[in-house]
Amino acid sequence: MTTSSTGPLIPRRRLGAAFRELREAKGETLQQAAKALMFSPSKLSRIENGLAGEPHPRDVRDLIAHFGVDGTAQAGDLESLADEGRVPGWWQVPPYSMPSRLDTFISYESAASRIEAYTPAVMPGYIQTPDYADATLRRLAPYLSDSDVREQVDLRMQRQHALRSRGSPPSMQIVIPETVLRRQVGSPAIMRAQLEAVASTYDNPTIDVRIIPFSSGIYEAIEISTVTVFLYADDRDPPVVALERVRHTQFLDRPDDVAKYRSVVERLS
Repeated sequence: MTTSSTGPLIPRRRLGAAFRELREAKGETLQQAAKALMFSPSKLSRIENGLAGEPHPRDVRDLIAHFGVDGTAQAGDLESLADEGRVPGWWQVPPYSMPSRLDTFISYESAASRIEAYTPAVMPGYIQTPDYADATLRRLAPYLSDSDVREQVDLRMQRQHALRSRGSPPSMQIVIPETVLRRQVGSPAIMRAQLEAVASTYDNPTIDVRIIPFSSGIYEAIEISTVTVFLYADDRDPPVVALERVRHTQFLDRPDDVAKYRSVVERLS
């Protein structure tokens, strides 16, 4: 399986942002542009936010024509982004069984140039061994069948490989409390292998794992769920924060929210 494609989400976000900039440059409100295009305001909003799914060729052509850039180099760039927005990510062909929140998470992850994370309960997926991942899933998601667990473990290992094998792997800063090191997951042999995997990251210049010792006492993020910040090399791609809970993941991209959670991870580190 190839793990080179970073998926369609980032091109769709760039395409939507470009159309929003064109609308604002034209001095139109969302409602005015939607009415002229015979779109619903909610449809145009989803397009501008990169959440409308696969870009429809007719919608793209209508938007280009409406904003008066057809026949220009910019129109060609927009068409190219639309084409990229139709190319599935490696995890989508053939598709794994996964909730949409995980699909979105991998989309953000696959294109990030830097990943900053605080993981309070278990080892972060980026450094889990297959056996540790298996034991974690069986304990935290007992509703999964054996085949589902095997598929999810395989997906987690493929994600690790995809990040490591990129031409420029993302830099990672991972913060975990000492509790995670001492909490046995699976057998002692599984835990020993996992701790060895953590120790091996200290020879990897792209991964910076930091431990919050018990001696630090109470700290500000002790009640926060898993926090992952995705940062991008291209200025067109704003950073995103993922807040993960057992069956729910919230994605935040407002600058204030990103700054708040990134500041928390930075202080913990």
